[in-house]
Amino acid sequence: MVYKKFVRVLFGDNVMSLLRKNIIHMQGYVPGEQPKDNKYIKLNTNENPYSPTPLIKEILKKLDITQLRLYPDPDISELRDCIAKIYGFNKENIFVGNGSDEVLSVITRAFVDPDQTIGTAYPSYVLYKTLAEIVGVSINQYDFDKDYKLDPEMFCNIKDKVFFLANPNSPSGTLISKNDVEKMAENFKGLLVIDEAYADFASENCLELTKKYSNVIVLRTMSKSFSLAGIRLGYAFANEEIIQGMFKVKDSYNVNGLTQKIALAAMQDIEHMKSNVQKIINTRQHVINKLKDLGFYVYPSQSNFIFAQHGKIEGKDLYLALKEQGVLIRYFSMPRVDKGVRITVGTDTDMEIFLKELILIFKNKGL
Repeated sequence: MVYKKFVRVLFGDNVMSLLRKNIIHMQGYVPGEQPKDNKYIKLNTNENPYSPTPLIKEILKKLDITQLRLYPDPDISELRDCIAKIYGFNKENIFVGNGSDEVLSVITRAFVDPDQTIGTAYPSYVLYKTLAEIVGVSINQYDFDKDYKLDPEMFCNIKDKVFFLANPNSPSGTLISKNDVEKMAENFKGLLVIDEAYADFASENCLELTKKYSNVIVLRTMSKSFSLAGIRLGYAFANEEIIQGMFKVKDSYNVNGLTQKIALAAMQDIEHMKSNVQKIINTRQHVINKLKDLGFYVYPSQSNFIFAQHGKIEGKDLYLALKEQGVLIRYFSMPRVDKGVRITVGTDTDMEIFLKELILIFKNKGL
């Protein structure tokens, strides 16, 4: 109570005025629902339904808790060395962050001046807009065509300093070909950031473009294919000078020591990750076929989720009806995607329950 009175004396009743104006007016990023109980089948936040490598259990069993009193390696050297070896890069071309969201934030702070702008496609990952609002710069959104493609030639005229391209895209799950992305990199004068959070589920990726173009950054994450959303670990590949600039901006100890150890163990068992990915790809195709049989239009997915819409039921209504039955999917109120829903690919059992409940909803509505 004394503290509140002290604040009112100094600043009056409008404590919000202490915030920067752009923060006051921005909405902020809203993550997908994370229910506190286990009554739902969670198909809403693109988490991997399978467990990460069992090597992690051994790491945790052998953990010396006295080491937790020490700061972690600020350069994340051992993990960067491992990533470099796996993907055929030098350590100096790799940046590691507290989730790929932090990597995106570092890029925004490192490369965009206050009088410059950020570009992105629409509709796509809404965090890009949030990050622009946080640093107080304008964002230009360029509409995808009906097939979720972009004309590479338009990048000749784009004046943005940074362009964020989610590929595969979310929430559509669609992929722009490596050939088209390379043309974008050739035409663009700014920094092209290719966010490949779902690349392991796709037929191709753009990682090699970072070796050919100094204005390209490719992001990856351990949240999706590695089943490690809980540890928050993202990484980026780019020209060495780009990486040096990002290191100047990051927090001193941005990745905790335990996360570094767990990520290292996961990287040393790539085959486990690939096995889980293949299960998801197989299930993805099965569910796509079933949804088409029910009359859905399904966008061609190259990710661990499916975006689908039906001409006879609104996306929001479908989301609410499934939630009532204990199945969580993702609904977006944004124009162009508000007619559909995004469905994370779970285990075969999860997806059979989802399809069963979906069919019951259709029967009850007479569809």
